[in-house]
Amino acid sequence: MRNTITMTLSKLAAAAALTFAALPGSAQSALSDSMTVRDGTGVIVEQLVVSQAREIDAGHGFIFTLSTAIDPGQFGNYTTLYDDPANVNSTGDIFGIAGVGGGVFLGFSSDIDGLDLSSVYGGAGPNAFFEGSAASFDATRYLDLALQAAGWTATFISDGDTPVSEPAGLGLMALAGLGLLASRKRLVKSA
Repeated sequence: MRNTITMTLSKLAAAAALTFAALPGSAQSALSDSMTVRDGTGVIVEQLVVSQAREIDAGHGFIFTLSTAIDPGQFGNYTTLYDDPANVNSTGDIFGIAGVGGGVFLGFSSDIDGLDLSSVYGGAGPNAFFEGSAASFDATRYLDLALQAAGWTATFISDGDTPVSEPAGLGLMALAGLGLLASRKRLVKSA
């Protein structure tokens, strides 16, 4: 009887963990902008995903930075995304090489609403596009030239749900695996 109860509880724990692990990230917090760097084989090397709540907490014009090696020659060649294609004063996001704390980094600023960040990103920023809905933009030009030659890529996604490997979700999946393993061992012992 005790083995049956223990086995049932293990199966329920495993099922619950799998259910929670399968919940989309948007169920926890609405995602907004992201920058993803992939190596030459397509494996994610670095990814920074910003939720709408984090944008608000960071404040208007905050620069989110990544640590991947960059091409400093691209400073001043940032990309501006406009919310309204007919209004160049409707700046939504900016990404490129940003000067922060005495260094230069691959970075982006979300929902800046016309705030002038040209000095942080180094000049006029000749690249301008309509932001669109959940649009993806190539940011590879900002990576170190050796990384580009090795096939590395960078992508900026504006106002989209970016799939991320969430530590909590991975933890729940591990818990589910342990629950299934425990119930299997109990089945083998009782047989």
